[in-house]
Amino acid sequence: MNENEFDRTARAWLEDGPTRMSDRAVLSALEEIHTTRQRRAWWPARRATPVNIFVRAAIAAVLVVGVGLLAINVLPRQSDGSGVGGQPTASPSPSASPPPSPAQSAQSVVIPDLTKTYTSSTNGFSIGYPDDATIVPATVVANPYLEQGNSEFDFIDNDPLNTFRGSSTLAPGTVSIDDWIDRGFQPGGCQVRRSEQAEITIDGQPGRIWEGCPNEIEATVAVGRRVYVFSLFGEAVSRAVFDAYASTIDLRPEEAASPAP
Repeated sequence: MNENEFDRTARAWLEDGPTRMSDRAVLSALEEIHTTRQRRAWWPARRATPVNIFVRAAIAAVLVVGVGLLAINVLPRQSDGSGVGGQPTASPSPSASPPPSPAQSAQSVVIPDLTKTYTSSTNGFSIGYPDDATIVPATVVANPYLEQGNSEFDFIDNDPLNTFRGSSTLAPGTVSIDDWIDRGFQPGGCQVRRSEQAEITIDGQPGRIWEGCPNEIEATVAVGRRVYVFSLFGEAVSRAVFDAYASTIDLRPEEAASPAP
């Protein structure tokens, strides 16, 4: 093949563009999706509806193809003497901004003024909350074996900053609390087993807390066989904000609603 034939072939390929991506790229995208955090029914997805795994795989494939086409068609190619393309020009690299210091990060954390008290008659606890927050009470008693669309949680909504939520349920008496909670554990995600999580005390009761998932802090605590889960998630999540809420929690398992037989 001479240079002119190669030039025509290359031009035709660039105009048509690739119509398929390699099996390796598809498998890589699916593997990335597979490692995202999985939850059982009592730890369902946030208020947003989860995207179907096949839809996410298709989106990932389209993005990979789009990036490849952009790199091929937009980035300048080195001239081969035939007039196609030109010499790449060096663009100035942006100056990197220094990361914020710990003092600056501490100043950006806004601790809410928890002047009001909300009591959940469904889940058996009370908690302080800001005056401008929106309360969304639980509407059903938590059933750990059913997907209930987050309706088993009491929400303290501080949009656009963050949202705090809490719920409780009875663990069966035939298994330890740690083992029962770990039944929803999926290796490869951002969660770890409860016994590996840091300790926390809520209303005088020992519990466990995990901060390893993006934009989320979650704690579990048991009073007898009643297990509570409290979460803080959103754009402005910090341990200081979670601790402020936790310090106002009053656990009242005797007041929690009992599930139907």
